[in-house]
Amino acid sequence: FPRARTKMVDGTIRLLVNGEDVNPTQGLFQRPDPLHLRNAVRTGIRVWGVNLREAGFYEDGFRYAQLDDTLERYLEACPDAWLILNLILDGRYRRWWIRQHPETHARLENGSDKVGGYHQSCSEWPSMSSPVWRETYARMLRHLIRHLRTTPFASRIIGIQPCAGITWEWFHWGAQSGDLVDYSPAGQEDFRRWLRHIYPSDKALQRAWHRTDVTLTNARVPCVDERTHPHYGMFFDPASQQNVIDYHRYQHDVVAGNIRFLYSVIKKESAGRLLCGTYYGYVMYLAETPGFSQGSGHFALHSVLSCPDTDYGIAPTTYSWRLTGQGPQSMTAFGSFALHGKLWWDQADLRTHWSNQDLGRAPNLRGSIEHLRRETIRAMAQGTALQWYDFSNGWIFGDERLTDELGRLQKLLQRRGEIRPTARADTLAVIIDERQMGRFDVTSPPYASALIQQQVAYLAQSGVPWRPYLFQDLMHHEELLEHRAFLFLNLFYLTAKDRRFLRTTLLRDGRLAAFIGPVGLGDEAGFDLAHSRDILNVPLTLREMPLPLTAKFVSDLPVPWKACEGISFGTAKSFAPVIFPAGTIEGGDVLARFPDSQQPAAWIARRSGATVFWSAIPRLPPAALRALARTADLPVICDSDDIFYIAAEAVGMHTCQAGEKVIHMPRDGTVDDIFSGRTWSTEQARFTVQMPAGKTAFFILRSAAPAPRP
Repeated sequence: FPRARTKMVDGTIRLLVNGEDVNPTQGLFQRPDPLHLRNAVRTGIRVWGVNLREAGFYEDGFRYAQLDDTLERYLEACPDAWLILNLILDGRYRRWWIRQHPETHARLENGSDKVGGYHQSCSEWPSMSSPVWRETYARMLRHLIRHLRTTPFASRIIGIQPCAGITWEWFHWGAQSGDLVDYSPAGQEDFRRWLRHIYPSDKALQRAWHRTDVTLTNARVPCVDERTHPHYGMFFDPASQQNVIDYHRYQHDVVAGNIRFLYSVIKKESAGRLLCGTYYGYVMYLAETPGFSQGSGHFALHSVLSCPDTDYGIAPTTYSWRLTGQGPQSMTAFGSFALHGKLWWDQADLRTHWSNQDLGRAPNLRGSIEHLRRETIRAMAQGTALQWYDFSNGWIFGDERLTDELGRLQKLLQRRGEIRPTARADTLAVIIDERQMGRFDVTSPPYASALIQQQVAYLAQSGVPWRPYLFQDLMHHEELLEHRAFLFLNLFYLTAKDRRFLRTTLLRDGRLAAFIGPVGLGDEAGFDLAHSRDILNVPLTLREMPLPLTAKFVSDLPVPWKACEGISFGTAKSFAPVIFPAGTIEGGDVLARFPDSQQPAAWIARRSGATVFWSAIPRLPPAALRALARTADLPVICDSDDIFYIAAEAVGMHTCQAGEKVIHMPRDGTVDDIFSGRTWSTEQARFTVQMPAGKTAFFILRSAAPAPRP
């Protein structure tokens, strides 16, 4: 095998094969369709993902003739392609194995092994907790890699991507259908194994669960009723429901553990030469999906990123906001991937005008091209990579006009190393804490998608450079403190160590910190308003009855908040608990109020060493995000509420509405739009452009303006 690895070079994660820099743009294929492969070759894309239902594992043993024939067809079409093999390890294509091993089946609380799969399908599936399943497919991997080493294809294979669960994305079975697993013997026993790693003794477990009858040998998976009914508003109460909180955490850890284990097999068998990655870590997109958020198993990303065997991650681009005039995003905290030296691939499984599906389908050929360009500028600005995928339906690779465009975009993507990220000091750090998952109502997560998913949509429209990270990384990577402004989206549960870090390390040196909701209200012992006061440094009161979380910005706001006056924001859905300021905001301003009670709903205050913003209401509108940025002296590229993807000296834009746009650049110079070929000279580091709706541009600052004459 070649030696493939990922590495940070000049602020961008690169793909290196035998020491050579390779453009990581991928095409992904379900089958070796001759037309699709011929068009793919013309694009210049040379990293090919190959979905393999066939892995040489049969009821009567291991045979590889069909697999070899498939790989040969790909490499006949493109002898210089680098292949990443996507292997399906959950048995869906080996039903004979599932029938032979009922002891591996995931089960519902009533004992049934008929569990929901994709699109309400229902069948028997192997439990993520089953050691028999895990070891069987590890053995399959070992045999396969040993075979591949002996083939003429070995020199073109650079990675293996293990996949399992619903849609191959490691989701627990039942996650899409609302079926709660796993009550199988394997599921029960593996949960106890996990508990033994968390609690050193029966007494430690009994103290945590507040029960004297439980032991590390008889602890059971909580019943469905326990798992769906939190005791403290939207939160599970550690004082009475630690067993539920533990099981919810286990569900993520077991998936991450399986992934790390399979990576170790691949690395060992390939002598560390093959890349390892998979679909995992959708922390910016699935956190608020009822049922699916917890059932995804995706919220142990930090443990996967910390694994030395991990090289990359991948996910479809967000299915929300794919229409023309909208702004799709990455599903993960891509900033954390780069921080750990891992590559992130956004899978652009776009529904072009050829598709018969409505998931952001482009209206026509022109719209399809704009969508391809929009994905490209996002990857360029973020420093992430792209994978083009049309399910081998020909929606992209079946149309030469679209693959001709991909060829042009591939030339642009060859320059990805030239596009430097915005400096941390000029970038809003958006912080997501995956440890919160499972501590709140999984059937009705806070705050009806307004907290994270819809906030991301508004961040894209803010014109502010931003980058998402995991909270664990902020705690352990001192370089992230170079950011001058932080938006904390979901810090509801915090340990004493977390609170101390915020107080003594983050809230100083002139930084701005913005918090949403009952920050720090919960900890290991339960809920205490004093913890929230400790962080916000204002008197607080607590409401435990549900309240609609909507507010309106007041009039007569200070600069730079004037543009927010009169804007309503939030969600009409009711949630509890809610915290409020108990009196005046010393050294600060009330920015928004609840419409009925006129209670302060958002405020900003200057503290010694830091500025603190707090809002009871989620989904801060773009104008408020710009005001936060200006308060922290961060750059604001444009106020037009269009879609922006921002790098140090490059700005990607996809227009939501037609009109004149004033674009601010970091310095004066000549600006080129890569797509239209137009050029502007900036004045006072800005230029004006007239654009129609649904248009994509990529503005690159070419050179500094000449010095003024004396």
